[in-house]
Amino acid sequence: MRRGGPRREAADRVHLVGANFKTREGWALNISRGGIRVIVEERVELGEEYALTLGDGTEASPRTARVVWLQEEPDGLIVGLEFAFEAAGGALPSSLPPPPDSSAP
Repeated sequence: MRRGGPRREAADRVHLVGANFKTREGWALNISRGGIRVIVEERVELGEEYALTLGDGTEASPRTARVVWLQEEPDGLIVGLEFAFEAAGGALPSSLPPPPDSSAP
């Protein structure tokens, strides 16, 4: 089920910082308004929350993201992370495409 709208390919470095400053690094595979699919080498668990930063982390504030699915692969894990929004219509990460124009036919 698609939750976050259209996806776009991505190849950015991803930095994840979790509880007790547990860190994971990986690569973005694709991104949408509602979440991101990444590949990581170290184990993550369903439901874990992370502060997620794309790239070198100098351009955007970290976003909170929660692990909603994972797929084990021989060289790591492919992980689906859902962005947490502070409120309905909350701010989106600056690296995401803008929402579609709702006034368009």
